[in-house]
Amino acid sequence: MKKICHILFFSLLITLFVSCEMPDYSDEIWNTYREADRQRTSGVIIDGNMWSARSLDSLEWENAVSYCKNLTELGYSDWRMPTVNELRTLIQNCSYTETGGSCEITDECLAEEMENWDKYADQYSGYYLPDTIHCASQCNCRYSYDSLYDVVFNKIDDHDDRLWSSILSWDPEQAWLVSFYDASIFICDIESFAGVRCIRKNLQTIGE
Repeated sequence: MKKICHILFFSLLITLFVSCEMPDYSDEIWNTYREADRQRTSGVIIDGNMWSARSLDSLEWENAVSYCKNLTELGYSDWRMPTVNELRTLIQNCSYTETGGSCEITDECLAEEMENWDKYADQYSGYYLPDTIHCASQCNCRYSYDSLYDVVFNKIDDHDDRLWSSILSWDPEQAWLVSFYDASIFICDIESFAGVRCIRKNLQTIGE
């Protein structure tokens, strides 16, 4: 009799297991984790600037501009897209592209190049034009850190994503960004996708 009861009990368990559809929480759990990881960095202050959490999704450049313009986070609504100089303050472990490094792609150099573009463009013939003519130098760290696969170039988190800057190149269909995969600074088509961290002045820090 006991043996029959055991058989009936296990048969019931198997029936329930087969007949009941187990809910799939994988997407919900993953999205919850992504959002918590993203919000963990919201409000980080570096060099007197406050940074938002990075966008949950990659965006085209124009959508990234709108994202920052319309963002309300931590009770603030005065967010904007960061410049190249401001993005460089987030770089670590790369002496070339950290603030003050030998990479000459800066707000000032790019503005001067845009102002005098005809002079610089005349140095080239044919259809080829470089990303930048006289500002470019050693502006990435991929090969310098070949053996350090776990190097983290981002001061805020360990993500190796790309972040848009607010600065367009000589071609208005391209904009500058920073990749934290190799601490590089380069241009990309504005219809490409990258992340964005918005920025605002931390008025409490600078005493205003």
